[in-house]
Amino acid sequence: SLGVPRLKPFPVYASDVWLYRVARETVAVVEPYYYVQPGLHTTMMVNALDNQLGAFAPEVVVLQVGIVDASPRALSEIERKVIARLPGFVQRLTHAFVRKSYARLITTRKITYVSPERFAANLDRIKQVFAPARFVVVPIGVPNEGYRRKNPLIEQNVARYNGLLAEAFGPDLLTDIFEGDVERFYTPDHHHLSAEGHAAVAASVVRRLNGLTGAGAWT
Repeated sequence: SLGVPRLKPFPVYASDVWLYRVARETVAVVEPYYYVQPGLHTTMMVNALDNQLGAFAPEVVVLQVGIVDASPRALSEIERKVIARLPGFVQRLTHAFVRKSYARLITTRKITYVSPERFAANLDRIKQVFAPARFVVVPIGVPNEGYRRKNPLIEQNVARYNGLLAEAFGPDLLTDIFEGDVERFYTPDHHHLSAEGHAAVAASVVRRLNGLTGAGAWT
């Protein structure tokens, strides 16, 4: 979902999004295909592998996943779906309670949409389906101060899931993106990439793709 242009809650236009920046800068050597879905986590991606995604048959996969998997939640996916079917006033009361008790619920319930074990298994499955493609993997962004205040477990979860990405992809994981002062990389909601954040991701991906091209990885 971090590759989706958006107007709300804070605008990031398509011309600034890292996917399209990469396409513009590598047009001479890369024919891009996109699979972008808001709210995507790796279990959802794995469920699409045997049909739609498997049909891409890429030579190189540029992968950005993990924040939806790793982010601590006040409610599980099933609970959210059940609440969405309840009468409107019940939904409003539930959402008000969750907003008021958000940090406490996160800390005590320790819910994620995808467990670390499932995340690791999903990554293995993604690698298996796309083999022998090369991978270029964007890590989960280091959370800024506002995100850490809002979500007390986000920093440790991001570190843990990035560790699983490193175990799965080794040197194919880009480690030069979220360095230094990360505040400028995010919109004011603390988790979507700003134009500067997209530029940083794009620059790192382009460097890696240019390196693969120079090494004769594809023509």
